[in-house]
Amino acid sequence: MLERKRTEQDRLTRERVDWRETKRDDKNLVIRPVLLSAASFVDVSPAAAVLFDEGGRDRGGRRLHRVDLLRRFPPETFDEVRITDEGLTRLPGSWKEYHQLRVLDVSVNILKSLPDGLEHLRQLEVLRADHNQLLHLPSCLSSLQQLRELSARSNQIQYLPNLLGMHCLHTLNLSDNKLREVDGSICDLPELSVLRVDHNELLSLPKDLFFLHSLKQLHAQFNFLTSLPPDFHMHKRVEILDLRHNLLRQLPDVKNELESWFPSLHTLDVSNNKLEVFPEALRTGRVKHVNLEHNLLSLI
Repeated sequence: MLERKRTEQDRLTRERVDWRETKRDDKNLVIRPVLLSAASFVDVSPAAAVLFDEGGRDRGGRRLHRVDLLRRFPPETFDEVRITDEGLTRLPGSWKEYHQLRVLDVSVNILKSLPDGLEHLRQLEVLRADHNQLLHLPSCLSSLQQLRELSARSNQIQYLPNLLGMHCLHTLNLSDNKLREVDGSICDLPELSVLRVDHNELLSLPKDLFFLHSLKQLHAQFNFLTSLPPDFHMHKRVEILDLRHNLLRQLPDVKNELESWFPSLHTLDVSNNKLEVFPEALRTGRVKHVNLEHNLLSLI
């Protein structure tokens, strides 16, 4: 009976392994194994391998820890790695051998720092470390010149390293941390389009924010901002500006050059501040969605 049960388990395991053929360079055929389980799989090929959230099972039917799965294949085969909601306090080993990695997601763990060797991930495009206990981001991140998205929301980060060198960074999400200032180096990121620094302890924004030429969305709600940086109101590309729940007493105004006041802006939320003066530029009706609720405005 026991032998029959083991035979059945082996049969089911073989059924979960699907061998597929994929073309490479129109000449060579590459056979790649895909280990299937009820809710997930590990896809291993010379060019790509994906570790999905639910892990897999070994030949005996036992559930494998996602980190165990990661160790079973050569680092250079991985294209995406997602190890989320595992309760990890650290990631084992060095990651400098994961040269082909494009996506690394270690969200929803208990990490206090990111692993060593990240500066070697020269192909990395997405790095997510949300909902951990990170106290800082490593300075080596500036070496990741292909990175397009960096997300570390809901951590304990108090300061930012110098991010110069991240020429492709499009989205930076640092919501729900303990930031008191934002390093001015972000103003030299030529592709940064979405900046999320809401739910922090910011007293001000970088004074050169105007030079962040690609910026389209700024989310800085739930901070302690009392003013905006000089000339920022003349930024040509900002479309969404969320500044609710701050300590703003006034917005920059340009009475004689109304068309230069955030010319691309279509959504402005400055509710729950301390505004006393209504900006003349808003009277033009050019900004389609405006929220001024719960301020100190006596006349609009």
